[in-house]
Amino acid sequence: MARSETANDWVLALAAEREKGLEELERLLGYVQFDLGLCAAVAVIFAIALSFEPTGFKFHRGFLSLAVGFSCLAGVAAGVIASRCADFRSRGELCAVKIGPFRSRWLKGAHWLYVQHICFGMALAAAVLSILMGSGKWLLIPSCMS
Repeated sequence: MARSETANDWVLALAAEREKGLEELERLLGYVQFDLGLCAAVAVIFAIALSFEPTGFKFHRGFLSLAVGFSCLAGVAAGVIASRCADFRSRGELCAVKIGPFRSRWLKGAHWLYVQHICFGMALAAAVLSILMGSGKWLLIPSCMS
């Protein structure tokens, strides 16, 4: 009888672990979907800013173009992760396996998360640099020194 109880405990522990893994994967999917929407919105805002010349301030078009590109790359990375979540049972499995767009295998899932965050950070940095470099000079330098 003790053997049966041990087997039942093991099955229950395995089921609980599987449920925990699915909850983590569901949270990751929600997070990545939010990031995907954020990347798309930021890319659209930067693209609109490129198409209109602002009257209150100037920006550097090259840096703002980089910001659009990096936002798109971050969105692609988020899309790769989101599209592959259904293929796995836990976040750990997704992060450990090489995945990529169109069923290719480029990078591990964890590396796609890094690519997403690094590209989005670079997009924001490029946008800030575009504003700072907009007049052709650093806006941080007082006008009396230039």
